[in-house]
Amino acid sequence: MTMKGIDVSSYQTAAQAGMSGIDFTIIKATQGRSYVNPLCNAQWDAAGKAGHLRGLYHYASGGDPAKEADYFIAQIKNYVGKGILALDWEAGQNAAWGSKSWALTFVKRIHSKTGVWPVIYVQASAIAQVASCAPYCGLWIAGYPTNAASWTVPSFIYSTGAWKSATIWQFSSGGSLDRNVAYVSAAGWNAIAKASKVKTAAAR
Repeated sequence: MTMKGIDVSSYQTAAQAGMSGIDFTIIKATQGRSYVNPLCNAQWDAAGKAGHLRGLYHYASGGDPAKEADYFIAQIKNYVGKGILALDWEAGQNAAWGSKSWALTFVKRIHSKTGVWPVIYVQASAIAQVASCAPYCGLWIAGYPTNAASWTVPSFIYSTGAWKSATIWQFSSGGSLDRNVAYVSAAGWNAIAKASKVKTAAAR
């Protein structure tokens, strides 16, 4: 089973987060240790009102990974368990780009605090940087064979490296929206969102 959805940041509106015809919305919550998306709550509410499955992501700035994880948790603690969590690992504004250990430290900190393993967003050409997370985290891969502003999903042409398969594929950033397909059911999505083994400590 597959589902289609979008990811949004402050560049998109709450109305876009709650658009019709899709199954999920993943929202930028934080970046580094000082930025919070000012539209995050409104986008979260709009997506929920539309009946979407939801997620929240942290954009890595490459500072202390444990402290960035703590900052992310502090901002989204009331949403833990209600949507998937994700780490956005990109080159831009990321002082640790190229590190093969930063992401693992981040996700282990998130798990130790919440019991949730985040999925890892990364461009297809940089999967090796986050390969250490493969035993724990789902892969959200970015690769645009056509980059068309269309919901027609092209053929998947990328290596998933240490992962057997991708959990989510961002297949286009054409137009004003990032388009994604998730290779899980709604039940599978919710299972990723829920804490497992470690009792959540985020709601203190």
